[in-house]
Amino acid sequence: MRTRDSLESKLRDYSDLSVDEKLLIQYMYNTAEPMTTKKVAEFLGRSVSYSSKLLKTKGILTWYGTSTKDRSQYYKLEMK
Repeated sequence: MRTRDSLESKLRDYSDLSVDEKLLIQYMYNTAEPMTTKKVAEFLGRSVSYSSKLLKTKGILTWYGTSTKDRSQYYKLEMK
């Protein structure tokens, strides 16, 4: 099964995601790598503030950290 087909079957809102959101979700699904806003900014070639907003939208990713100022905070894709 292709990655896109697998994600579409697991995420009901997959078709509503933007191109950047789909790229990020596909990357995280294939690598199972936690992502920080800085890593996302580098991956997409966009700003850190854009990446931060992108990570927080849709509720697909799970945030880990102690506070919003936590330097070690990250996001993970939790697929069931």
